[in-house]
Amino acid sequence: MAEKSVLSSADEELPALFWDTSPGEDNPDQAALQALDEETTSDEKAESFKVRGNDALRRGVQMKKVFFLREALKAYSNGIAAGPEDKTLLGTLYSNRAQAHLILGNNRSALEDSKFALQQDPTTLKAYFRGTRAAMRLHEYAAAVQLAQDGLRADSTTAELQQMLQTAEAELTKQRLSQQKAEAEAIKAKAPAKRLAMAICQRRWQVGPPQFHVGSRKPFLDPEGMVHWPVLFFYPENMQSDAVEDFHEAETLGDHLDVMFGAGSEPLEWDTDHLYTRPQLRLYYLSHAAPPLKPEQLAQALHAGWPENGRQEAPQRYGAKAARWMHVEQDEPLGAVLSNDDYIVPGLPVFFIVPDQSRIQKQLLENELSLF
Repeated sequence: MAEKSVLSSADEELPALFWDTSPGEDNPDQAALQALDEETTSDEKAESFKVRGNDALRRGVQMKKVFFLREALKAYSNGIAAGPEDKTLLGTLYSNRAQAHLILGNNRSALEDSKFALQQDPTTLKAYFRGTRAAMRLHEYAAAVQLAQDGLRADSTTAELQQMLQTAEAELTKQRLSQQKAEAEAIKAKAPAKRLAMAICQRRWQVGPPQFHVGSRKPFLDPEGMVHWPVLFFYPENMQSDAVEDFHEAETLGDHLDVMFGAGSEPLEWDTDHLYTRPQLRLYYLSHAAPPLKPEQLAQALHAGWPENGRQEAPQRYGAKAARWMHVEQDEPLGAVLSNDDYIVPGLPVFFIVPDQSRIQKQLLENELSLF
């Protein structure tokens, strides 16, 4: 059934081409327009859109009106969508749309359209200009040099393109020198962390992500090549901790406990039962507390620091690498303890202090305490 025409009186006085509303299919003028559209080839449609786009682009430049520039983009896009078989025409549509994008500051789109234009017609000289200019605005000087060189192969007499090539080559040289300098500085800045990571790996110590917030704490190498660690002593009874900021790898855990709990030291405020006396203290670590990092990952962490959300997934409770509480001999050097196959340092060494024969020790050994 034909659609009923709904026209204003003003529309009826004009040819169908200029009507604001759409007439019905039985309208003779509408039928004539439809037949004309069907008889028009894709190349003819694309050419018509190109002419409209060129007119809108010219108006936009002359009047400095963004509206016309956007209308030009639409017209060129419609011409491309018409699917012309003429590759030269299609290349011109892409190239002209690139110019509209350039004027609007859409440099990425201008560069892409210039490349599309040259894919259709490598002789579209304006596309080389526009692509080179867009690439330079994007600081993609290698692409700018390539486009300018390709354009000069198509027409070696173009002085403006020769000048653009010289400018692009000079900027590319400066950019590469700057990149080389930045890379050299980055390598130099990372060198201490790489040396430290190498020293750790050579000692067969394994390090994983932190299970506690460690801030900016990290180990360091002294002039003799010995590693110093920040170490946390954790009291699981009340979730408090003490930190030793400089723990030499050759020092024993007992050495530091002697200082912390020796004669003349202040008792722990919360130890009302006086259980935390030096002879009673026992040390444990949690095996497989974190997944071990690869050497390059460790070097990066030592250089850039641990992420702010440093806490990782909890240790495994089951399987071959399930976390277990392991007793530590206090007369062993720190380095020897860290060399245990099952000790994965969680960011920095962490040891748990409990009194011998105490309730908290029993809970710990029976795995009744949270693993982190």
